[in-house]
Amino acid sequence: MDLGPGLLEVPAQYHSTNISSTSWWAWLYHEAIFVFPCLIDLLSLCGVAGGSISHSELSTITVHHGDDELGLPEKALEYMKYAEEWMESVNEILWHEDVGAWLDYDIMNNVRRNYFYPTNIAPLWTGCFDIRKGRQQIAKILKYLEKTRIMINLGGIPATLEQSGEQWDYPNAWPPLQYIMIYALDASGDDWAKELAYQISEKWVRSNYKTFNETSAMYEKYDATVSGGHGSGGEYNVQLGFGWTNGVIMELLDKYGDRLTAEDRFEDNKPLVASIAVDGSVSTFGQVLTLVLALVVPLVIGCIG
Repeated sequence: MDLGPGLLEVPAQYHSTNISSTSWWAWLYHEAIFVFPCLIDLLSLCGVAGGSISHSELSTITVHHGDDELGLPEKALEYMKYAEEWMESVNEILWHEDVGAWLDYDIMNNVRRNYFYPTNIAPLWTGCFDIRKGRQQIAKILKYLEKTRIMINLGGIPATLEQSGEQWDYPNAWPPLQYIMIYALDASGDDWAKELAYQISEKWVRSNYKTFNETSAMYEKYDATVSGGHGSGGEYNVQLGFGWTNGVIMELLDKYGDRLTAEDRFEDNKPLVASIAVDGSVSTFGQVLTLVLALVVPLVIGCIG
């Protein structure tokens, strides 16, 4: 393996394993996987250590699945025990009271990774948290999100707050991360968190809709800083389509279709969570129908072809 300048001399298999694990993870190159910031060469992608980071969302997704649906009750009980033990570990190691979030953990350097990612609240989405502490944790999470000032972004929640030039960093906003964050907040059962979930959904749908009206296309990622603008950066040009974009939009239209509007009423000083009055005079049905048709028709044509 051709090592980038300044990269430590370690077995090539180590780098290959880490790059492979990072690619399998689908959340490709971004600040979270560079554990040696002073050695990063973005052209050679050195410092990549996907296998050396314990990621909060992967840990909690592992807890979420079992064998009960497969008709294997004994195995289901066995893995339920594993899940409970795993959940205890996730909360003991990754949850931080002083921060108000679950953080990734750098196994190599034995330190927490105190950076913002939407997945820092993923355990709410998977139910991987101590329900006895649920209300207390949710209050801390809301304060954490308020401190990050993520809601000042007009186009959605950015993947990170780090501007590295990589596509999974600021200012790019990705559909799967919006989904995780929205459904994590909604699953909390807290009224304030549920309203915040709606506000994020509203921003995301409006930005997607505005971009579609201007370009006649859906994109794999969007610019979080504006309402209506596709993302950029990384190893390739922004892709059109796009499977997960269409899926998230359709899911949000199904969930919030009776509340969503296309009217832009964002304000820079808008509170983190606020009641949103729905103006019945705003034309929503035709706009929503247009977007649904734009998503569904290409899928149908593709199936026929």
